[in-house]
Amino acid sequence: PRVFCPDHDETWSVLDCTCIQSVAERIASTTVLSLRGAHENLEHLCAKFDPMQYLEILKAYQELNAGTELVDRLFAEYEKAIAKVLPPPPTVTGKPSVQDLVEKFEIFGDILVSFHQLITFHRDEEPFQKSVKRQLRSKTAMMWLSVDKRCCQVVK
Repeated sequence: PRVFCPDHDETWSVLDCTCIQSVAERIASTTVLSLRGAHENLEHLCAKFDPMQYLEILKAYQELNAGTELVDRLFAEYEKAIAKVLPPPPTVTGKPSVQDLVEKFEIFGDILVSFHQLITFHRDEEPFQKSVKRQLRSKTAMMWLSVDKRCCQVVK
């Protein structure tokens, strides 16, 4: 017999509660699918910050009480976006043309603007958003260090 509540052991031991397991599995599956969709939206957010899209993503993570996971995922997505535009030197072959560099730095600039808009977006005093804001700001220096390193590698 399953024990859900010590005060009601007799009641629960008589009932067959397999339906609860099925509901829990469906909720977990729906959560995973929702987060996959949110993660796809994060990639687009890196190129162009959309406050409405970000609010939807923020709300999804808030429902899961997963602010730290959101911040970690955001930083991973911005790192990926930057690496895609400015790959590390070993993957670059030959000298890029000036036009190629201009195009890369335009895209790179869009990513940096999007990142800045993300960092400065949080003005709500709601506890979840305050927590996300604090975590984002605590990792900002790490992101700028990464950006500086990539820019120096490309310019060399």
